[in-house]
Amino acid sequence: MSAEDRITSVRRVLTPLVLALPALIVAFSVVMAGFLFAETLGDEIATRVLRVAGVVLLMLMAIVGTLLVSVLGFLSLLEREQAASGLRPDDRSADKPEDTAIDRSEMSPSEPPSSP
Repeated sequence: MSAEDRITSVRRVLTPLVLALPALIVAFSVVMAGFLFAETLGDEIATRVLRVAGVVLLMLMAIVGTLLVSVLGFLSLLEREQAASGLRPDDRSADKPEDTAIDRSEMSPSEPPSSP
């Protein structure tokens, strides 16, 4: 698997995480507003259910946030590895040493070598 394929795979994982975190934040806000409303009304069952739902959403936010930071770090390492190689994956076969070599057998002795 090439570096570009690995980067593409990591970006496929990154997209749902980036979309899930704001959705979880909004869901947590709505559940906590419902919790406060139920607590104000004195509904004990709704208060317990919404408190548990809020805790679950908070744990999911922590998990998604941790995964997001981990995936971003992994993506950064892959991109650094690709940049250190100095070549993009599609450039690997473009310049081969035998393609740029000067064929001296066809040159006359007085003719200066041409630059490639």
